[in-house]
Formats: sequence, C-alpha cells, structure tokens
Amino acid sequence: MPEPLPNLDALRILVAFSESSSLREASARLAMPRSTVRRRLQQLEQELGAELLLSSGVAVRLTPLGREIAMRSRELLLAARALVDGVRDARSRAMRLRIALPSGFSWTMVEPLLSEADIATLRSLTIEVVNVDRAVHALNDGFDLVVAFERPSSPSLLVRRFGPIAWRCCVSESYVRQHGRPAHPRELGEHRVVAISLPGCPGPRSWPLNGGGAVEIAPWFVANGIDVVRQMVSDGRAVGLLPFFTRPTPPIEWVLDQGEHAVGLDGEVFLVTPQRLDRTPAGRHAQALVESLRRSLRKSSALVTRRSS
Repeated sequence: MPEPLPNLDALRILVAFSESSSLREASARLAMPRSTVRRRLQQLEQELGAELLLSSGVAVRLTPLGREIAMRSRELLLAARALVDGVRDARSRAMRLRIALPSGFSWTMVEPLLSEADIATLRSLTIEVVNVDRAVHALNDGFDLVVAFERPSSPSLLVRRFGPIAWRCCVSESYVRQHGRPAHPRELGEHRVVAISLPGCPGPRSWPLNGGGAVEIAPWFVANGIDVVRQMVSDGRAVGLLPFFTRPTPPIEWVLDQGEHAVGLDGEVFLVTPQRLDRTPAGRHAQALVESLRRSLRKSSALVTRRSS
C-alpha cells in the first residue's frame, strides 16, 4: 500500500515559515495563531518521518532537511496552483463563445438580430467579440463563430449563409454640398475617395461595376476597418464604398447606384463555425445562435438589392 502524501496546506505553512524570520511573522502572514502553525509543522514532521524543526528556547528554525523540503514544496505548490488555474481556464473556455467580426464590422449590424433571437440558453455564456483585420480560420484561430465576407473552402469548417449585403458607393449630404455628386464612375477620379482593405471586400484599387468590369480608383485614404471609412463618409470627408444590410439613413446616401454604370455589388455574409464544435457546449450554442441569426435576418431585413429594385 503506497504511503499517504502530505497535505498541501501543511506544505504551504512550511513554505511560509521558511520565508519568515519567526513563528510570529509566519502566523501573521498566514493569518493563523502561532500555536496552530507550530502544531501543523509538527504534524508534518510525523507524516514525513523527518525532523524539520530545531528549537532553542523560544526560537524555532528549520533543519537543513526542513529547508530542502520547503524548497521542493514551493515548486510543488506552484505546480498545484498551475493545475487549478488550468482547470478554471478550461471551464471558462467551455462557457465562453468567441465571435470574430471583420475589423470595423459594426456590431450594430448584428446586435438587433441578437436581441430578437432566442438567446435564453446563452445566459450562462460569456460572449467575446473580437474585431480582426485579416482572414480568420475558425478552428485554427480558436473562434466558435466567424462572420466572413467570403466563403471559406476548408472541410473542417461548417458554413451557413447569413444573408445578402449590398456594397454601395456613398457620400454624405455635406460632401455633396461642398464637392458635388459624382454622376459617372469616371468622375470618381475627380473626387476624394476612401477605400477599405479587408479580406472579401471590394477594392481598394478598383470597385466593381453592375454591368461588368470595374472602375480603377486612386484612393486618398485606405483603412482596414469599415467603421473608419463609414465615419469619414459620414463626416463629409470623402466618397466611399460601404456594406449595407438595409438602405442608408442620413447623412449617408447612395450614389452611382442606377443602371449598368452603377458602382458596387450585391454580396453575401457567411457565418462559419468549426465542425467539431457540434460536440461541445459552446459549439452547440454557436450553431443555435447561427440559426437564430439567420431566421431573424430573413424576418427583419429590409435590404433593397439591384435585383429587386
């Protein structure tokens, strides 16, 4: 029969005593009476069958063997703490839903859908939203749900179509008052243009035309975040190409959006999850959230695309 292992709490007291100058200091650090500290150390001596303490009058100190055991105990306690923290982190990850959004992809586009979806089962989860400015792989980058402008081809991923999104050339009312309204794609060269550089987005050096082909642009400013471009357009600083689920509201308005010379395209947004997540709590919640978002979008989307206008 294997010998019983010493109590970790007793080892913690031994380490605290080894780092103190006296029993009084050790008891203060541990917030326990000196008599209790001494008794637990004596019990540890009995458990280990080794002399750990030397007494000279009222003073108590560790033997050489006691100091060696205290040093080894310190390493053991650090390992035990790392084990406990690792278990806590694993439990936390199991109850966390990580969502990746394209950098600057406005959370206001998704939040109304979340509020309408049935998310009662998500109350026990922490939802972590991360904006990224690069292509993201849901499995390799550790995300439970990725919102993407392009469909990934990896067989390890489960892809659901979120819904349509319209990329439209737009300006603000204040920009039109100061610089005029571009009436033809070739006039974009005479205007201050701000562009987006993100995976799956049009541009930033050319914008698609509804009748086929593209118009070359020379952007004054290129950003890797949609919100940056949206703010610059809204402030009347430039013309920009932005994504919309619904028609814009003032001060932003669409331009060059009629006929074969219309600038922009009707694209799609995809919701991507790792296939293996189906077997985990976070994965099941992610899949349920995907379906709720898709159902909500079909009910509430007021997007007017070229095909329907």
